[in-house]
Amino acid sequence: MRIETGPVQFGQDWPCCAYCGKRLPPRPGLFMRGDDCFGYGAALHEYLKRHPVSEQDLAAAPVRGLLEMLKSPDIRRRVKVLKLKDIEKCIVPKSKEKPGVD
Repeated sequence: MRIETGPVQFGQDWPCCAYCGKRLPPRPGLFMRGDDCFGYGAALHEYLKRHPVSEQDLAAAPVRGLLEMLKSPDIRRRVKVLKLKDIEKCIVPKSKEKPGVD
């Protein structure tokens, strides 16, 4: 089995609001395959070269942070990697999911 780029749910991640403690439905995160990161990262890098962003622009820091994240799967870079078990050991079988949850 191979997880593709897209939304991924880890159990009951984000079960409550960090501000008020109100119970919330679980929210998926985004998983992006390394080969997809390369393509999106190259495109974003090229876009920023053609459309420079001022350091004073409030959007500059998150955009540069996104670019760094997109570069992180490059095996030539030394970054901390969260390693998980094989995907077959992480997936919850459909028969054990709660009704109405997909």
